[in-house]
Amino acid sequence: MRSRESRRRRNQRNSSLISFALCRSNREDRGVSWIHQTRILDYQIEIISTETVGEQVLLNADGSVAPSGLIKLKQESKYTFICHERRACTCSDNPHQMEIHDWEVNELYRHVIEKDKKPPVTELKMRKKWFDWMTTERDTYFMMGTHHRWKNWMIVSVLYLRKPGESESS
Repeated sequence: MRSRESRRRRNQRNSSLISFALCRSNREDRGVSWIHQTRILDYQIEIISTETVGEQVLLNADGSVAPSGLIKLKQESKYTFICHERRACTCSDNPHQMEIHDWEVNELYRHVIEKDKKPPVTELKMRKKWFDWMTTERDTYFMMGTHHRWKNWMIVSVLYLRKPGESESS
């Protein structure tokens, strides 16, 4: 078992990696940052195609075609959110709108369109998980990363824990 002091030090070290506003990460010149206690206002999905094969190919970093079966799905998901510490952030009261590049978004999209390719059904099922469930039942953290060329922020991962005090069955 860990001593109380070692748990306290671990929690203190880990909490220094979490920001409550995107601008704080900007000031600290981080390439990756965890953002917590945002207020998610909306989730949008743009369905570009419901095809899972065809001209959609995934390229490796060197430009070569990745093994067959690995494709880039044609959908774009975005969150609109406000930072918890709005006064500390450049966003003030203006919400951020950022693409979600979490692999789970594409996996859910792939499973949904394999069963039903109708855009309204797809949008409903994606929204049910990525907005309704996330905002009501989960304590969300965004792993933010910057694009290597343009240095603009994007959501590269969404960590969704049970809300504090919720039971294991939730």
